[in-house]
Amino acid sequence: MPSRAGQSAWRPRWPLIAAYLACLAVCVPRLVSPAPQSVAAQGHIIEKIDRQIDLTKQWAFKSEILTIKVAAKGDGAAAVALCDLKQKAERRALIKVSLVKDGKQTPLDTEDTSTVEDAPNDVSCILAHLPTEVTANQAVELKVLTYATRVMTPNPEKIFQSETQRMVYEDNTLVLSPYRVETQTTTVKVPSSDISDFSKMEPSKESGSTVVYGPYTGIGPFERHNLRVHFAHNAPFVEAIKLVREIQVSEWGNVYVEETYNLKHTGAALQGTWSRLDYQQDPGRYGASACKELKAKLPGNAHSIYFRDEIGNVSSSHVRQSLKNTEVLLLPRFPLFGGWKINFVFGYSVPLNGVLWDQEDGFRRLGMAMGSSIQDLVVDELEIRVVLPQGASDIEVEQGAYFDKLTVADRKHSYLDTIGRPVAAAVKYNVVPKQAQTAIVVKYRISGLAQMYKPLLLVGVVFLLFGVAIFYVRFEMKLAKGGWRKGTTPQQKQDSCLQKAKALLKERQGTRDEMEDLIKEMQRTKSTEQSAKFCKAMEMKAAATTKQLKDLVAELEKTECKEIAAIRELLAKERKLQDKYNVHCTSKIQHARSTSPKKDEEKKIAQGDAVISESTEEVVRLSTSVLGPY
Repeated sequence: MPSRAGQSAWRPRWPLIAAYLACLAVCVPRLVSPAPQSVAAQGHIIEKIDRQIDLTKQWAFKSEILTIKVAAKGDGAAAVALCDLKQKAERRALIKVSLVKDGKQTPLDTEDTSTVEDAPNDVSCILAHLPTEVTANQAVELKVLTYATRVMTPNPEKIFQSETQRMVYEDNTLVLSPYRVETQTTTVKVPSSDISDFSKMEPSKESGSTVVYGPYTGIGPFERHNLRVHFAHNAPFVEAIKLVREIQVSEWGNVYVEETYNLKHTGAALQGTWSRLDYQQDPGRYGASACKELKAKLPGNAHSIYFRDEIGNVSSSHVRQSLKNTEVLLLPRFPLFGGWKINFVFGYSVPLNGVLWDQEDGFRRLGMAMGSSIQDLVVDELEIRVVLPQGASDIEVEQGAYFDKLTVADRKHSYLDTIGRPVAAAVKYNVVPKQAQTAIVVKYRISGLAQMYKPLLLVGVVFLLFGVAIFYVRFEMKLAKGGWRKGTTPQQKQDSCLQKAKALLKERQGTRDEMEDLIKEMQRTKSTEQSAKFCKAMEMKAAATTKQLKDLVAELEKTECKEIAAIRELLAKERKLQDKYNVHCTSKIQHARSTSPKKDEEKKIAQGDAVISESTEEVVRLSTSVLGPY
């Protein structure tokens, strides 16, 4: 053990070690990960900004040309912050930033950032990363294109049918930037020269359908001034609240596209009643802001086009086809005024050639436009459903990060499907027409057996039907041989045969009585054709029942029936009666046809009637004694 003196000498060193470790804990992280430098501290200077704001459509389109003098490179120096009001940024559908050099535009990567120094709380910024070859103090030109929706509000909010729709657009007169701006100009373009009012900031002027602000010089970081323009805008503000675009792939030649629309006119709401008469007489005055028609643009090889709503098929549409594209003019049942909604389904088919390719790695690659077929349509929620063939596997959606939601776990059942077809579903919010032609690309694998599944299924069903038919024809449907159920006693068989024989004899007698009535009618009307036909039918029917009676006698013989001799005698006499009656009926018909009947023929007919009557009484008497009364 160490001595007490050694222990007392060691204790004073613990405070020094603790202080040393605390110093390391504070200093080492700073040496390893230096704090990021704020964007404002980079010292970029914007020499010039030329901003164009286009309000001629139902969305706002901004085009900004920035000439920037890049500061000396430091940590994160190869990036430029681009800022806007958060309210505007939330409605931003698309932003593209490009580096312009020698007339060529190079797209730049962008990302959201929260490291902008002194940025107000109502300002949102993104970072555009410059290429590595950009040097310090170099002047670069950036082009920023922005599309935003629902940034114009109707004022007044409600209008009558004959009134003009007016919109208000608000923004910042000066481009919000964390850098100093030496000079800038803003030009606002509206649909017409009918401008009710616009905010003033000298110098500013109105010229026709444009309002020009600036040039302004010496603008500090995040300096602002409210911009407000109130103007006439009679364009129909039609927006798809939700659009479901279903793309169904068939391995046998076609891709079926069906679009389900839920449209709403988000402009100034219609106040009061609507007059179709006024609208038809002067649609330019009584429906200037109404949506009268919708234009769709499809591939040139599109076919099987349909357009239907909740009522049924809508035939008011026109199709014009060319090599490059197919234009479809859709006319709804009624014009769409402000605040009104409409739901309908629009669909078509295109061949697989041109949209589906086989790759060397065994994948199949499907590429289709993701957006609406209807032109100039803003979509608030776009759902794309790609229905792949049954049996597809290893499903991949390229550029999946482009969408807000992405799933590949759903299935859809269609005709001749058993396990269902896999569905790749993607959702994107706030879509402008510029994004409509952006392709959604889906890759998948499918085996040859899966492709042949439906043809093989149909062939199997046909063979199954033939097999069932063959089995049915050859299968004995009787429960036991001879037509009797197992366990039937001989006495039960006898009773059944006797009842059947009695019914057949009664049926034959009824036929003879019916023939007798018909002959009497013939003698009265002198019409022999119907009697001759019935006589022939009676003979055929009697022949059929005679065979049935013979079969019954054979069954009775097997049961050792005691009355078999009497039954044979009964059937023999009944058969002779039937033969006599057939001959007698023929004689009566011939006698009726004769124009000059002889007396001896009438005498023979009278004698025949007596013989038939006597034979009938004998058969009835014998049948009653053997089988019982009829």
